[in-house]
Amino acid sequence: MTGDLFAGKPLLPRSGAEWQRHEMTLEGRYHDDGTRVSVSYEESELSGMEGSRVTISFHKSERGLISMLRTGSVKTALVFEQGRRHHCVYQTPYAPFEVCVHTEKVQNELETKDTLYLDYVVELKGADAERTRMTLSLLPVYDKPKGL
Repeated sequence: MTGDLFAGKPLLPRSGAEWQRHEMTLEGRYHDDGTRVSVSYEESELSGMEGSRVTISFHKSERGLISMLRTGSVKTALVFEQGRRHHCVYQTPYAPFEVCVHTEKVQNELETKDTLYLDYVVELKGADAERTRMTLSLLPVYDKPKGL
């Protein structure tokens, strides 16, 4: 993507850019306290952020405002709100850096259909932007058969 989210300039796809699909199944926890819903999981080495824990949450009265808190080896708090830009900071072992997150779409059906869809662009100031389409799907947990 080219353009500058920090300056509010629209982003355009890079010529020749192609989508890459990645799918991971991770064990996590779903929590609903009646006011706030959260899903948390440990990052895998496939994500490049092994040793980090992610918590995705929202307030039930604001289902379109999603926060993603990452703790551990990499720390950040990202905010996703359809049609809005939010400036966020990544804390790495090397140095902190600012990113801009522009959310194209939020489709939050975690409470009804066990899915959350986010379509967003993250830009590191002065670098190409990265567009991500993420679907989080909750799967039921089955007890292991006895004797295994």
